Amino acid sequence: MMPALGGVAVVGDVFCDIIVRGVARLPDWGEETFGLEPALCPGGVANVAVGLARLGVPTVLLGRTRANDTIGSVLATELAKQEHLEVEWLRTSPSTAITVALPHGGERAMISYVPPAEDRPLAPVVPWHGLDRVTHLHVGGWTEGRDALADQAAVLEGAHERGMTTSLDVSWQQEPDLAARLRDLLGHVDLFVPNLAEACWVAGTTDAEEALVRLARIVPTVVVKLGGGGAMARSGDLVERVHGHEIPVVDTTGAGDAFAAGFLHGHTRRWPLARSLALANACGALSVGRIGSSISVPTRREAFTALERGFETRLEPALEPALSGGHARMRKEA
Repeated sequence: MMPALGGVAVVGDVFCDIIVRGVARLPDWGEETFGLEPALCPGGVANVAVGLARLGVPTVLLGRTRANDTIGSVLATELAKQEHLEVEWLRTSPSTAITVALPHGGERAMISYVPPAEDRPLAPVVPWHGLDRVTHLHVGGWTEGRDALADQAAVLEGAHERGMTTSLDVSWQQEPDLAARLRDLLGHVDLFVPNLAEACWVAGTTDAEEALVRLARIVPTVVVKLGGGGAMARSGDLVERVHGHEIPVVDTTGAGDAFAAGFLHGHTRRWPLARSLALANACGALSVGRIGSSISVPTRREAFTALERGFETRLEPALEPALSGGHARMRKEA
């Protein structure tokens, strides 16, 4: 019998995020431009896993693939430093997935590379025998492979068969046929945490409120991230909303994942919906106050200080002080 409040398993693609801050404009072809501040850290679904671990949640990261190249070794080394985090790689790949992000103001430009995927499904190699203390499984969506959505459905069903609750992340693809298939996939999910664009795309509407209503007909709990506007959530007939916080934006990379980690902390601890949403909102806001993706997620002390003391806190240095984006201050919403 699993404990009532156990750990979380996070499965999906792990990227190497290379972030260069201070780029004033994108270069033309044949031209070179320079930035002011770089960071290199694990990204992709690792952001959620590191975010949960830094909040004190026992977490297992099931990286979909790992390459035996230099960048893959660096990522494995960095992830191994995290307390409360176990890492297992499910497949090998010829090279490491990479995202280059250029933050500018409240937006960012990104260029990503994903290595060729194997046609073999991932579900048969999930090490269920090693997840006896896990009570929740979070899937970071992937699109590669012969039938990625069927593979994700099998993973989610495997979790349900073992008494786990489940959650899902997606990436906005702007493909109507894929949106319809994702709605089918949501039938295997207990919690869905999209951003506004993703929610509207999957729900087939341009209205945020209507998207929340439509998705809540499929998924027991839906949380829609609104960026600087905060977030809204629905669980059954209960609807909650939080507003954004005023904080100097350094880099938005990984902020949505920090938000998801905060909500998963509260959700898996059976907090009231409003409190889980408030913690998630604080985690997302704190993340944008410094450069990086997984290195910008807040610690438990930072997040709970923000939650319990009127949403005012001071950020600690990032995991690598030389790559830190400095300090930021939050002010309580009106």
